[in-house]
Amino acid sequence: MFSITFSSIGISSYAKETSALTEVEDSTVMSPTEDGKRTFTLKGSDLEEKDIKAKVVLKGSTERLTEVEKSMTFSEETKESSSRKIVTLTFPKNETGKSIQYEVAFGVNGNSGSFYEEFKKLVRIRKSTSNGGGGVVVPPVNPEQPNPVEENAILNAMADKENLPTEGGEVNLTVYTKKINDKHISPENVKLQISLDGVVTELGKNVEVKGEKAKKTITLNFPKNTTSKEQVYTIKFNAKGSETDFQAEPTVTIKVAPSEQNNDENAIVRVTPENQNLPTEGGKANLELITKRINDNHIPADQVKVQVLLNNVPTDLGKSAVVTGDKAKKTVSIDFPKNNTTSEQVYTLKFNTNGSETVFQDNPTVTVTVAPGFEENNMVINELKVKTPNMPKVGGVNTITVKGENLESDKLKLEIFKVENGVENKINMDYTFNGTNKVQSATLKFPEAKSNKEEVYKIRLNDKEVTVTVGGEESGDIIDLLPSNVYLDNSKTKITVKFDERVFEVKDNETLKAGISYKKSTTDNFEKLKAEDKVEVVGDKIVITLANKIDIKIGATIRFEERIIKDGENRENRAFEQFIKDAFPTVNEANFVEGEVLTKAGGNVKVKLVGENLSEAVKVKILINNKDKTSNSEITESANVNVEVVNNTEQIISFTLPENKTDKAETYSVMVSLDNGKTYSSAIGVNILENRAKRLVATVLPTDKITDKPILSFMSIQSYGTSGGGTEQPDVTHTYTPVGQESKKTWVTMFGANFNKALTKIKIVDENGVEWYPLQNEGTSDSMDNFIMVSADGTGIYGNGNTQMFELICPRNVTIPTNPNGDVTFKYLVAVDGENYDQEVFVRATVVNDKVGKKENMTADEISEVTVKHETEDGKLVFKGATVKGYKWSKLRSFNVRPIENNANFEAIKYKIVRADGSVEEKEIGHIHEEKVRDIKEVTFIYKSNINLDELNKAITNANTAKGTDKYKYATEEIKNEFDKALEEAVKAVENPVSQENVNKLTKDLKEKTEKLDGVKPENPEEEITLTDEETKISVTGKNLAGKELVVEKIDANQIPSLKGKNVSLFDISFRDAVTKEKVNLPVGHYVVEIPKEKGKIADQLYYVDDDGKLEVLTFVHNDGYIKFVANHFSKYAVEYRAEKPEDNNKPGNDNSKPGDDNNKPGNDNNKPIKDVKPDNRTARKPKLARTGIAQISLLPTVLLGIATAVISKKRR
Repeated sequence: MFSITFSSIGISSYAKETSALTEVEDSTVMSPTEDGKRTFTLKGSDLEEKDIKAKVVLKGSTERLTEVEKSMTFSEETKESSSRKIVTLTFPKNETGKSIQYEVAFGVNGNSGSFYEEFKKLVRIRKSTSNGGGGVVVPPVNPEQPNPVEENAILNAMADKENLPTEGGEVNLTVYTKKINDKHISPENVKLQISLDGVVTELGKNVEVKGEKAKKTITLNFPKNTTSKEQVYTIKFNAKGSETDFQAEPTVTIKVAPSEQNNDENAIVRVTPENQNLPTEGGKANLELITKRINDNHIPADQVKVQVLLNNVPTDLGKSAVVTGDKAKKTVSIDFPKNNTTSEQVYTLKFNTNGSETVFQDNPTVTVTVAPGFEENNMVINELKVKTPNMPKVGGVNTITVKGENLESDKLKLEIFKVENGVENKINMDYTFNGTNKVQSATLKFPEAKSNKEEVYKIRLNDKEVTVTVGGEESGDIIDLLPSNVYLDNSKTKITVKFDERVFEVKDNETLKAGISYKKSTTDNFEKLKAEDKVEVVGDKIVITLANKIDIKIGATIRFEERIIKDGENRENRAFEQFIKDAFPTVNEANFVEGEVLTKAGGNVKVKLVGENLSEAVKVKILINNKDKTSNSEITESANVNVEVVNNTEQIISFTLPENKTDKAETYSVMVSLDNGKTYSSAIGVNILENRAKRLVATVLPTDKITDKPILSFMSIQSYGTSGGGTEQPDVTHTYTPVGQESKKTWVTMFGANFNKALTKIKIVDENGVEWYPLQNEGTSDSMDNFIMVSADGTGIYGNGNTQMFELICPRNVTIPTNPNGDVTFKYLVAVDGENYDQEVFVRATVVNDKVGKKENMTADEISEVTVKHETEDGKLVFKGATVKGYKWSKLRSFNVRPIENNANFEAIKYKIVRADGSVEEKEIGHIHEEKVRDIKEVTFIYKSNINLDELNKAITNANTAKGTDKYKYATEEIKNEFDKALEEAVKAVENPVSQENVNKLTKDLKEKTEKLDGVKPENPEEEITLTDEETKISVTGKNLAGKELVVEKIDANQIPSLKGKNVSLFDISFRDAVTKEKVNLPVGHYVVEIPKEKGKIADQLYYVDDDGKLEVLTFVHNDGYIKFVANHFSKYAVEYRAEKPEDNNKPGNDNSKPGDDNNKPGNDNNKPIKDVKPDNRTARKPKLARTGIAQISLLPTVLLGIATAVISKKRR
């Protein structure tokens, strides 16, 4: 009886029978000060806080820990939600010497004995290292790493009216969204789906969603109900921008009362013909309808509506149907489009007579079949957008963008109409689509408007349409141009709207002012700015100075209307609302002024904070970045932190970092709290447009000097729902991806010094040693079996300086069957200099096998080796090739089988593949994006050279011409050698140019060497000249000596170790210009050198002495007065003597004209003509080619000449 009584007044002592739990997430946000708390997100239906119970036991025990169970608290964020609850449990301090594991289960039916064991969670508590809280084995929140997006981000939704009259009307919705990555969801991403009796309608499309914070508002208009039944609309939501995927909860139901008209819902009696066939080109289908009378009246033609479905999917074709006839008989005419597929298209037509656009009779129906085309087209068009809807009078180029599935450039056919006097006239414009199978774009050129009146164009693609106006009011692109902070100052009269970039007025100050309004609390209405209020744009701020003070409360909001401000690229703002903060501390800029990078000695660090309301000192913690990253890492006390309040807008943080005694850089995070110690972050004053990865991190190098080279010190990793772990001790260098989440996204933060995102490169190594290289998030690739980098600028890297970040999605569809559970662990390696991957500092991600769907095996039989080459069109080597390993089921590009891009010298135009069976295919370069490894054994990328050889060829021609002139012929040997080498290198470059830079260098070098040729033909070039040194009487005879002077220097032979102890005379022979007195080198030639012989001695050896003091024996002849030899090069020469003994001249057959020769042999006559004199081969040294350049070529005639001269001057025996 009591329960009946309670129920009758809306109160029940029992839980709802419909309450159910469908999922439990461990969504703990780790904190360095509250590591004993654990947060869980419960999902289900009809959840009520009073009915939710927890069961906590030690692992392996059945004894319940009631104190922990009673500690459960609920988040205000989910207070109004019946499908999601966030709860927090507090675990006791761990006083043992090892970690403790707890098992946690939840019930939602109010029964302390009924729990969902299938959603049980395991909690590890590590040994406590502080005085408070427990010790959950997860690192504290890493402020450098944003939390990933959740699927169900709509928390609650409600309507101001749920029941409407027959006429329909306006309904105002209020939707509450959660924060993602600590940012509110953009209204652009909130989408609606409105169904009528289970059938999706068009009512939810293109509605305007307002509100930049958690609260969003939407206004809908529901049509009149022309049926005799109540119409029930169901509204679903999502916050992902999807047009197809909506949350199951929350939903809103709107009911529209039935019409009083007694209109029979099935008033169509018959339709003929029931089936109709059309050719491939489509065409017109004409039908005849017979309708009933309603209330003794014929149904008017405008009440007859047609729905056309293709493959049971509604189209817009029925909206263009023409219905005529005011009696029982009606005629319907509908145009059907061309069939571009290879399958016949079957359309189903339904009808009604109540004017409804959404509800149609089940019978009768008509089938219209359009014959198949010659080419299959599986394209799906999801979106058609135009870059600039409102163009200036001069017209110009505009971009059309198509999004969808299986898009093909040559099959996208636009229909373009110019609207004149309300009539659409089809026109032609040239365009070409380019892009991927998911996104394509084309440019259209619109002509100048003929008058001051705007001209209207409509562009259609299938059932999608956009409008472009030329003339009238212009507009730029529209974007989410949102402030990063809005706050009221202490005077209560100044509202500052701070952006992360410079902003400008679209028109003028009055237009800007007219588009701004504000309200002081949630319950107040928006007020326009008054005439005496002022608005000023100051760089990246808009400052609103109010004539009167205001007091703001919770919900105070500022509103900017659409298109009143723009950025530096003339992109205009969407309308937005932003909460106004009271005069709380705000930091707009945070920068190091000293000690951002220190030598190994450590030292002083200063950080300057600039903002508003900084009259009280902020709180600061200093943490060393390591695997632990908890309070164990805190060095705040020893760092002697000091905070100086300069004024209300500026503070200086000073501290000292210790000496680095390691061989790696050490980094420290400066954690700042603006709320008196409740929360800490190093990500304050961050401008996300300039550097979203910027953090207050100071680095102590392991060296005595500061360097500008990039240095990696430490990395941490986070994935959805986790920050690292999987071990007894916390480890932020290893993360486990959660199950139940499709995207295996990970965030990595790098700590070090001098990072440059233009240099940083990333690769991943799996357990089989296969190296993966991430693909960019380009739309044509997904993370089923590839690594995907997520970024806006194509690098995948965020930030420069001491911190960098990257977002990397792991492949979700892979497994190693032999591993426990089939999990796969990947190692991330980084090359901060772009070349050398650090093997010591890395992070790991384990992709946990979620057992969903078919997985690709990462096994040896799936690995294939591929040889990669890079060649020009004529087969010359361009870049160094490689042999790589990859999995047959993934893309070649995932294993770095890619063309070399961004190279100014060579452009990849196609590629050639060789398969395992020997077959060869050549493809356009664009196909490499989707090419998978499969059975490919070799890939050759073919490049077109962009190197210009014109100047080099011209320089070669001029050089070859110069080679035939006296400038070359009579130049010094050194200059000629330099010229010949430059010409040789230039000719080689024409055959195989390396780069434009190298070609330009060789061209310049050859030109310079050609200009340097300065040879001058002597007056008597064939005439021999003898030059003699007056002091030593050494002479040189030969050609090319005109205008030269002989220089001989006698050197102490004991300076040369190899000559010590020898009886030698050492000479350095060279030449100089007779006018300038500068040393010159003679051209190669034959020069006869005569050195006067020392008296009383016999010349025993002649040496060439090189620069290292090495000796080389040379051939020579001599007589009583001179030693004679031939040279083509001049340097140091040494003559070795032995003492002359008296008996030497009396020996039979002795003659000093040649060493060892016997001039008294029978038949020898010293007075014979010169031509008859020959050297005695018994003793003359055999000529050999010396490395020194001593001439041994054609030596004999000159030697004979010398011998003859000597013999003639001797007495006969």
